[in-house]
Amino acid sequence: MKTTFKVLVLLIILLIVPNLFLNKSIDIERTVEIESPINMVFMKVANVSEWKNWQPFFLKELSTQFDTTESIYGTGANLEWNTEKNNSGVLKLNEVVLNKKIAFNLLYSGKIVNKVLGEFTFEQVNRKTRVTCNLNHKHPLLLRVFGFFAFKKIEQEFEIALQNLKRHVEESQNPFHILMYQKEAFSVYSKTLSCKTSTIGRNLERTYKELQKQMQEDGIAVFGKPICIYHAYSDTTVKIEAALPIHQITNPSKYTKTINSATVLKATYVGPYDKSQATYDALDEFATKNDLKIEDSHYQIFITDPGNVKDPSKWVTEIYYTIL
Repeated sequence: MKTTFKVLVLLIILLIVPNLFLNKSIDIERTVEIESPINMVFMKVANVSEWKNWQPFFLKELSTQFDTTESIYGTGANLEWNTEKNNSGVLKLNEVVLNKKIAFNLLYSGKIVNKVLGEFTFEQVNRKTRVTCNLNHKHPLLLRVFGFFAFKKIEQEFEIALQNLKRHVEESQNPFHILMYQKEAFSVYSKTLSCKTSTIGRNLERTYKELQKQMQEDGIAVFGKPICIYHAYSDTTVKIEAALPIHQITNPSKYTKTINSATVLKATYVGPYDKSQATYDALDEFATKNDLKIEDSHYQIFITDPGNVKDPSKWVTEIYYTIL
């Protein structure tokens, strides 16, 4: 009886005492620099379905079944998984600040339940994107030893994850340089018109000249590249708005308007104007992949002046979708 009691006391000591010397909370921080624009990196983390491409837990569990019960991008995005080994989990994005921060929590359910709070931050440094990952895990008193070793495994996974993320982003192809960011408000002189699709070029040229004449009368200078806003488009007819950017509106008139600040998708297209469909397809695919809703209208900014650059294959156009 005494022996049994001594063994029981010894087990209690072995199970409880080590927990007293361990912190109830573990925090770690890891950083990696990636040779890529900040938004390309950000979108690989802000879209929960992308985690399957760089998080080592998902990469090694080939039998994993995934389910997204809410959106896949942004605050509230949710990813659930189950494996044949009866391991399951939930990833949820708690806060998403475009191109700056992503706060998340992970719940691993297996032999031991682990809840991890984490945060990614993004910073552009010397043409590279610095990604910092902070993880926090709290353990009940009697489970600190078990939690400590379980969290060490999670820590190792995230160290590998950052390297995987770096490799995945740097090897990704983005021929149209699609980026998502917050575009500041800007002001324009503009005029809306409807015309046949085949006459867009002629009508834009005529309307830009009309706008320039009005701006000269008002003593206002052009402050940027010409813009064309597409309000409606078909194979035969279009409703468009020719616009010339200005520094600020000093005398409001029927020609002046402000384009509000908005989150946009921007793609850069190089080539003749009538061959840009692949760029639109890429923008549509990007929006669908990331569960983004876009406005019906969109606009183009003509970076290259065809009057100065005669070769259409060298014309540069930026195409913008506005995110709702």
